[in-house]
Amino acid sequence: MSSAVALRSDGRYQALVAGSAVALTGTALGLLFAEGAGILLRGGYLPERSLVAAVSAGLATAVGFTLTAVGYLFWADRGPAYLGLTRPTLREVGLIIGLTVTMIVLQLVAGLFVPGPESDVLTLLGGDQWLVFMLFAVFLINPAEELLFRGIVQSRFEESLGSVAAVLLAALFFAGAHVPTYVDPSPLETLGLFSIQTAFGVVIGAGYAVTGKLIVPIGIHALYSVYLYGLLFLGVG
Repeated sequence: MSSAVALRSDGRYQALVAGSAVALTGTALGLLFAEGAGILLRGGYLPERSLVAAVSAGLATAVGFTLTAVGYLFWADRGPAYLGLTRPTLREVGLIIGLTVTMIVLQLVAGLFVPGPESDVLTLLGGDQWLVFMLFAVFLINPAEELLFRGIVQSRFEESLGSVAAVLLAALFFAGAHVPTYVDPSPLETLGLFSIQTAFGVVIGAGYAVTGKLIVPIGIHALYSVYLYGLLFLGVG
């Protein structure tokens, strides 16, 4: 094996290990902090089926994701430019809308065939609380997820593995992070949930890969959340 090939192989291995480690660390921290919120809930410190409980659980996970992402940026000595923190062009806004519509179509088609378990967070809410929680999701929780899984994990994979592999690998970790947040899913529900979340991750990741701007996956995720929580508020979901 030539030295050039060996260096490329080492680079791919390092990217795979680093990206995977960041994804797993962020997921573990998110689950740990969410479990802390759950302990407060079960201990009676937070009222059951309340907006406070739901927001606490969601934000706890977001804190874990954000701390991991920021920690990696400091450890790797990378600045904000690594994330692509620039405003979208009009064409990129159109891409955000188009990929959001793609996710909605995927969700509608998947709903015909795949059983869906209840989310731990969503079981805590009802009535107009959906709209309030939506604001937290759009402006805090969704950006934290995209910061970790697209801004850090996908970017790290892409450095040595290429865009296609990076999008798929980041989507798999993104999906894996969502499975534990659902209430006692059956094996079939787990498989269905993992599959659809992976598909969502691929769509969102494709937007980031094409533009290199973090606002694009954040925008897609946020618009999809508006659609989802809007349905739940209307009693359609």
